[in-house]
Amino acid sequence: MSGLVAGVLGALLGFGVLLIIAGARGALPRWQPRAGPGRFDRFNIRLGLAIGAGIAAYALTRWPVAAAAAALLGWSMPTVTGARAKRRREVERIEAIARWAEQLRDTMKAAAGLHEAIGVTARVAPLPIRQEVEALAARLRRQPLAHAARQFAADVANPAGDHVAVALVLAADRHGARLSEVLGQVAAATRAEAAMRLRVEAQRARTHNQAQLISGVIGAVVLVYIVLNRGYLAPFGTPVGQAVLGLVCGLWFASLWALVRLAEVGQGERILAPTGAEHPVRS
Repeated sequence: MSGLVAGVLGALLGFGVLLIIAGARGALPRWQPRAGPGRFDRFNIRLGLAIGAGIAAYALTRWPVAAAAAALLGWSMPTVTGARAKRRREVERIEAIARWAEQLRDTMKAAAGLHEAIGVTARVAPLPIRQEVEALAARLRRQPLAHAARQFAADVANPAGDHVAVALVLAADRHGARLSEVLGQVAAATRAEAAMRLRVEAQRARTHNQAQLISGVIGAVVLVYIVLNRGYLAPFGTPVGQAVLGLVCGLWFASLWALVRLAEVGQGERILAPTGAEHPVRS
């Protein structure tokens, strides 16, 4: 019976590893849900990490609670490790909006009209928002500027993008009066926000590194005890020990969740309705 259990555990572990590799390489069949492309691939990676971590923990300890905690950690690992990268991409997107506003301002100063300036800058817009700017330029060929600008704000989905869109909407209503000056002010304010986010991230980096170091040391010590001195951890194998282990793991996961949540920086209130052109600008 023990040989059969070991075989099943080994097969599940191998299956989890294969899921991780296949999901990362995009080799699994794709299913595109309403939530957007790539969601199922992320689900495959999470599932593979959860299965692999859970099986490995159970094979080492024979503790159901440890297996469940490891599986939960594997499932949440992409969120934990990707939080910093997500915040960095958000800062890059804000800086890109500021650069495009400056490009639009400078192009208009060169005696170009607003529609022409948008079409010219669409080809050289910063990469994080180039797709949205190209879509804006394409819409201007068949839609009024105010409608296209509101849809651009909905595509960018960022308060800084809303500020640029509002400037374009006002330019459409007032025939571009002082638009260059407004775009310059929007770019300056957006760059200031990006700089503030970078300072906050730098201040939080030390706390994150300390949390990672503490978690790594604790994990390494537990692993050494499991491998070299299993008897020291034998009380955790009892029902009471499993309950205590579950409580400890729950507290640790709560701390991890709180750390991730505290590190999030909200976008702030948007001044254009998220649904885009169907709603007017707020007064």
